[in-house]
Amino acid sequence: MPTENNQKNSFFEKYKNNFLTPSIEELIKNPASRSAKLRKAIRTEQEFIYPEEFKEKFKKYTDIENVFI
Repeated sequence: MPTENNQKNSFFEKYKNNFLTPSIEELIKNPASRSAKLRKAIRTEQEFIYPEEFKEKFKKYTDIENVFI
């Protein structure tokens, strides 16, 4: 899946491979968060077309996704 801003078929805009890590306070409260990395991206209007085998295999999850859109 293309993720670079300069590609015509990009599904994300303003995507960079930088991330947020937990603060010192969070690490003290929750030691398991030490390996957490939060990434973000802004989705473009371009629609992703799922392959048919994917639709059948993950129908439950794609139905849930459509509920929240």
